[in-house]
Amino acid sequence: MDTAKRLYIYGIKEHNMDVIRKIYANKIEDIDIQNIGCHWTSDESVLTRSGAFGYTSAEGSIEYRVYATVEESYIDQLATDFSNDRYPSEKEVVLLKNVKLSVTIWNREIGEDEYIGEANTGTRNEKWVDNFHNGVTD
Repeated sequence: MDTAKRLYIYGIKEHNMDVIRKIYANKIEDIDIQNIGCHWTSDESVLTRSGAFGYTSAEGSIEYRVYATVEESYIDQLATDFSNDRYPSEKEVVLLKNVKLSVTIWNREIGEDEYIGEANTGTRNEKWVDNFHNGVTD
């Protein structure tokens, strides 16, 4: 996909993009800031749908939303394009592994930001991304 089309589709402005993911935990300290995850979305409304990606499966009872603005160079373009070709309504953005991000983590239960600081995408991603990069697409 050419850069102009990618910038339009994914909402990248001036080579930066706002992304969000959802994580369930019992308390903020349960969230692994150094392995926050690689699967995000550019559309917050995706996170309200049943079965939506972009979140870590329920590991607690409180919903946290993690917000970040990422540089275009942080995005795994091939995996993002592949995901959006297959599931365009998800507006998934796959970030590269082990990228440092500035994040804000919002606690839905109290309706306030609970953490503002640095995080790392770590290595938490879906197995299909590694398979895809190894030439396996199904």
